[in-house]
Amino acid sequence: KQFVDLGTYLRRLVRKLEDAFDAKSGPVVFRLDLDCVEVPYPAAANIGLMVNEAITNSFKHAVPKGATEIRVALKGAGGWALLAVSDNGPGFHGPGQRHVGGTLLMKRLAERAGATVERDLEWPGTRYIIRVPLSPGAPRRLCAGLVKE
Repeated sequence: KQFVDLGTYLRRLVRKLEDAFDAKSGPVVFRLDLDCVEVPYPAAANIGLMVNEAITNSFKHAVPKGATEIRVALKGAGGWALLAVSDNGPGFHGPGQRHVGGTLLMKRLAERAGATVERDLEWPGTRYIIRVPLSPGAPRRLCAGLVKE
């Protein structure tokens, strides 16, 4: 199996999304807290698509309603990678705040990655928690993927 440092992969992906949404000079600040976590390549690809969907939804639904921050945090703990993607927008609260299509897509992508995804109902904006089981065969090495920005 090929493994990927998910932290480094997500940092590069988020920077590309930042460029695509022209957010570097805009009102949105990205906060990254990404540990080095090795996952199989196919899982990383599906997780990347989920992060892309969550951030795209933030720009589509939250930023026009005042969101100024998007956070992506990845921690490896106890055989799991825990990934949170969040914004500080209005969230799903109130009428007309159901984004069923994106959530369904993320659930399907999570299944393909052998992961789970859920929306954190306590978060004041929108936050998705993605749990990825770490493979016992994943390499255990120090990598340059520890990034805090």
